[in-house]
Amino acid sequence: MSSDFSNNLNFLGPPEGFAKFCLEVQASFSTYPDDKHHSTRTVLANLLKVAKSSIAIEPCFWEYEYFYRRTHGDAQPLFRLTLLEPDFKLDYNELERSLSSTGVDLCYLANPNNPTATELDNPKILEIICKHPDVLFIVDETYINFSQSDLKSLVPYITTATNICVVSSLSKIYSLPGLRIGIAVSNSELISTMYERYLLPYGVSPISLSAIPWLLKQTDYIGRTQEMYTQRRDYMTKKIGKLFSHNIQIVESSSAFVLLKINSFSKNMAKELNKMGLTVRSGSEFPKLGNNWIRVSIKDYEHIDKLVDGLKNVLSVRN
Repeated sequence: MSSDFSNNLNFLGPPEGFAKFCLEVQASFSTYPDDKHHSTRTVLANLLKVAKSSIAIEPCFWEYEYFYRRTHGDAQPLFRLTLLEPDFKLDYNELERSLSSTGVDLCYLANPNNPTATELDNPKILEIICKHPDVLFIVDETYINFSQSDLKSLVPYITTATNICVVSSLSKIYSLPGLRIGIAVSNSELISTMYERYLLPYGVSPISLSAIPWLLKQTDYIGRTQEMYTQRRDYMTKKIGKLFSHNIQIVESSSAFVLLKINSFSKNMAKELNKMGLTVRSGSEFPKLGNNWIRVSIKDYEHIDKLVDGLKNVLSVRN
């Protein structure tokens, strides 16, 4: 049986009761969806404690460069700030210098970041955001609920810093990629512009619109996810660290995945593992990383043990 460590879907599967919920709202399958998402946005506004006009529903996860090119065109330069080894922490001084000298008007940040799983320092990033009111900061918090750390969302700050837009895909945390849903939270003016310029007619299905508020109320499921991921992430990193201390560098993570660097290995590790039915993401798929890096998703204990056995076989490491 193959094991897929390349996707970051919650290995617990959808929340208990989701199938029953779908049966309860199946009548909506025969109707056109609310084109402006009014009722769903009202419920979300109450849950997130923001204004209704600060909520947008997106049909799919934002791909940073793709949407940048859609709005800015190929002629506009895309500035990239490189996160450096070994810990891939954001250099806030370098970010500040870049924003002040390059004429940037849009800055993408992920918290936690993908694929490094590094987290932002909220006080530091908020200070920078407030110093650059002409720059729109899009902060992706898709993986924030996989962590039991003290990492906090920036959603509460959208009323004081109007140049923040917090986005999040619901595919990963709820293991429901087929629904193609996510949310964006920002100031009223930006949300109105998004609806006017980019909203697809009936772009979000009735089941998806009904599912969003139901999913966000499953707080027990989020708590269970955080507990299970913390346990299995610790198990994975400790086991890999103990067996491969000289072969593999582990980047600290509190997210749904872990980034690994394979030292002194000339082959493509992702391809070697794939031959054994273990699918991982190669570092070559991400800017500034190479074939000696792999990103592996957190799974249950059985699948983690299979991954470790695969690494043993490839690296010829024995207990």
